Amino acid sequence: MTSTPDPGAAPAETRRPPFAVRIVLIVLGSIALALGLVGVVIRGIPTTPILLLAAACFSRGSQRMHSWLTNHRHLGPILYNLKSGRGMTLRLKVMTLVLAWSLLLAAAFLLFDGGFMRYFLVSLCVAKLIAMIAIPTYRPERELSPDVRITHAD
Repeated sequence: MTSTPDPGAAPAETRRPPFAVRIVLIVLGSIALALGLVGVVIRGIPTTPILLLAAACFSRGSQRMHSWLTNHRHLGPILYNLKSGRGMTLRLKVMTLVLAWSLLLAAAFLLFDGGFMRYFLVSLCVAKLIAMIAIPTYRPERELSPDVRITHAD
């Protein structure tokens, strides 16, 4: 016996999860957001995937918090470009690598005489570089319409 879908029921993608699940998603999204914001300051923490996790949790747990995060002045454009497949701007990639490498390499060579921790921190730098190479580079100037011509007055 096969069941036929109820024509009055909302589609699966628009149904809200149960209250307890929404609370768990909001808590997980808030923890991810806090870790992502800490990652902005401490460059060893991978900020972007953590913020994507927060956005995913908020999208199912709280539309208000998801809307706040995706419309945030600084974080919103980054999340939008990543979710739409555009990637990160070259400027953001360079800033991320310069700050991460300077902090991680300073810690590796100033705080440790060698051994496991130094190699671990240097390997984090290499992993960060590989991650930045894997993420597409978004160039905003390519969005200009071909009809738009920039002319200079002589």
